[in-house]
Amino acid sequence: MGSVASSLSLASARNDDPCSSATRQLTAADKETLHKYLQEHRSQQLLYFETQFLVPYLNILPEPQALERLAILLYGDEYMQADAIFDLTRCGADNSPQTLRSFTEAVCKDAVARYWRLSDKEPAMDSWFVDWILTWPRKTILSIYSSNRTGSFQTEFFDEANSQMETELLQTWIKDANTPGAVPLTVWRKWWKASTAFQELMETMLQSTALFSKLLKQDQTGTSTVIRGVIESSLHSPLMTATDIQYFSGSDGESKDTQALLTPSLAWALVREMPSDSRHAWECIYSSKRDGRSWSSFRNAVERRGSVLLLVREKHPDNNNCFLFGAYIDAELVRKPTWHGSSDNMLFAIGPNEPVQLDVFRTTGFNNHYQYLNYATKTLPNGIGIGGQMGHFGLWIDSNFARGSSNTAATYESRLLSQGSEFDVDIVEAWLVRPAKHDDDFDDANDGQPKKSAMDANPEAVALLEMANKTMYSKMVREPDMDS
Repeated sequence: MGSVASSLSLASARNDDPCSSATRQLTAADKETLHKYLQEHRSQQLLYFETQFLVPYLNILPEPQALERLAILLYGDEYMQADAIFDLTRCGADNSPQTLRSFTEAVCKDAVARYWRLSDKEPAMDSWFVDWILTWPRKTILSIYSSNRTGSFQTEFFDEANSQMETELLQTWIKDANTPGAVPLTVWRKWWKASTAFQELMETMLQSTALFSKLLKQDQTGTSTVIRGVIESSLHSPLMTATDIQYFSGSDGESKDTQALLTPSLAWALVREMPSDSRHAWECIYSSKRDGRSWSSFRNAVERRGSVLLLVREKHPDNNNCFLFGAYIDAELVRKPTWHGSSDNMLFAIGPNEPVQLDVFRTTGFNNHYQYLNYATKTLPNGIGIGGQMGHFGLWIDSNFARGSSNTAATYESRLLSQGSEFDVDIVEAWLVRPAKHDDDFDDANDGQPKKSAMDANPEAVALLEMANKTMYSKMVREPDMDS
């Protein structure tokens, strides 16, 4: 215990930091809350992070010093707060030096579970997710570690030599994050400042702890967030039905093979990239594992429904080496012989390569080939496509629902998403993330134009009625703009 306690040092105690105390002191009620928390924590239902880091950290300090640290966490400026969290990263449940990765994993487990309102106290975490959080944003990590290398490194270029150096630099960072005390304060400060993803996770987790939730309620300043700079609206999660929550989280008792492709950690990563109005309510409208492999079932589920999150896993003998990729489709999918859609679309991909990355590709404005949906035609491709050119799609699923393809696409400046340019489809999944709003007075099949009457659809029948001198009442009440 002594070795860890003696190694802890806060910004307020450093000679090179102009700040000597928190911006305000904790109240008497705050102090009482901390005292009860430390005395009663064994009988409380604590988060994984609390048992692994927060309680051990506070327990090794005298109570006055623990109060000072909490005051800095709550009310210190962004620099003091960053250093206080750095001290937290190095104290674990067994009072021995900890790794940055173990700290990050503890935060991720609790934050993702609380964000999606999952019941699991210590939910399973996708193996790639912690590495993705640690290496995001990549440019910051590459900038920090490339400064120690000879030669130039340009993150904008992706030639083979540059790609190899990028991999080596990221692996060096991951190695340091897995080694107790290997990440120095100077590196931590740069990473923390740039890593808004981890800051949001930290905020969600801290607000869920028994201690910080009480301290925030007792705050008289109106403070609603702990981490400086975090936007509160970014912490709001979409709603799901109980059935979708079970399928989504794998908490229905079934094996992992029947769990949704969209896991809680992947969904958390993707929702940050999507428009805010796509964060209200999500529904799994199609899964080939759950609903059977059927193109007609798929298109009936997604066509004209609204904004859709599409996920595809390619078939591979080893499920651990499968590529997972997909698209966020903002504008509703419409059967057309031409491209349509919205510039808010995006492609994404997760590969099995180490360190695993989630790559998101946004529209570039190069062209408007955002999305394509067609079927039952003889001269045009039948299936669903995202980006690229006809026959050379960024992502393509054929209407036979067995084969697909991926190519580089200037529409999204996307790379090859799958292992090869063509792949066998293993699983397809679609989530409705924003239902479409349809007006009954307008025809969705005619690009939102006013609906035509039965007379327009059956001119031969109209001619017969006129020959028989029958009164056509609908013709008399037709709106002027519908006669064109």
